[in-house]
Amino acid sequence: MNNPLVTICITTYNRAQLLTAAVRSVQDQTYKNLEIIIINDHSTDQTPQVIKKLQKNDSRVRVFTHRTNQGLAKSRNQAIRAAHGKYFSFLDDDDLWDKDLIDNFVQLAEKHNSQWCFCAGNKITVFNQQYCVIPTFNGCLKKYLKLGYTPPVSAQFYFTQTLKQLGGYHDQIKSGVDHDLWIKLAINNTKIKSLPYCSAYSNPNNKTINRMTTQYQQRVQKIKKSLKVWQPLLTKHFGKKFYQHFLQSYFYIIERDFLVRQLQKHQWKKVWQHFQRNPQKKLLMKYLIKGLIKITKQRFIKNKKKLIRVNLQPNFPAF
Repeated sequence: MNNPLVTICITTYNRAQLLTAAVRSVQDQTYKNLEIIIINDHSTDQTPQVIKKLQKNDSRVRVFTHRTNQGLAKSRNQAIRAAHGKYFSFLDDDDLWDKDLIDNFVQLAEKHNSQWCFCAGNKITVFNQQYCVIPTFNGCLKKYLKLGYTPPVSAQFYFTQTLKQLGGYHDQIKSGVDHDLWIKLAINNTKIKSLPYCSAYSNPNNKTINRMTTQYQQRVQKIKKSLKVWQPLLTKHFGKKFYQHFLQSYFYIIERDFLVRQLQKHQWKKVWQHFQRNPQKKLLMKYLIKGLIKITKQRFIKNKKKLIRVNLQPNFPAF
């Protein structure tokens, strides 16, 4: 097998307490031919000092610092433009990787051409139960978008030249950045193949920090803007009916995720009030019932820390 250079992008903003673990999980990869690009998106905490320590004695690390906060899409685009690697991947500053993730990705990608992209599974916690969620993709990305699948966080792998040719992400996108790239790739008739491994840890410190996606009102407003950006593309290449379906599905997911967090906190009043004023009651009712069943089961599970392996299911309703 060849030993091609892989560019890893880590964008960060005021996550000094978490950044070290994320970068270390990249530096400790068994695959060593890496270029690690850290984008400091105008952090105002101790991030510069943390980066300086991480950069010391590791010539693979390149750092770009923004004078103003530019957001995730623009930050990743800067990394794509600056990338020297044959392949490109990214890790969120609050996520982690298993040591062999990049090695496995390279082995898979070297058997395919640039018309393909790749992903792996995530370890997530839902209702205090850990799950190893494995995607089973092998074919046209457009098909999986229509089935309702969404991008796995911090478990994606691309040919750099493909991202450069597509122009990366839309700069205006503030929420739904991963979806933005998948839409572009799907329109480009890109195919996707997944690894049968659960190698990324999505937000393992979710009890100690606030993610952008947990800020309900902010996310609603940002997704509205993203959907306006996507409307002409989705309408042209997928049809008006699909765009309306996609729009409704996105808001259903935002509502569902909000209810899940409230269920986990046992905030029954907030759950009921939010449910009552929601236009998608039927879909949410099914999820609420499932959530309540899971909460009840948790009380009787002796080994709650056991990792349960499941196949990735569509996040959106299928079109």
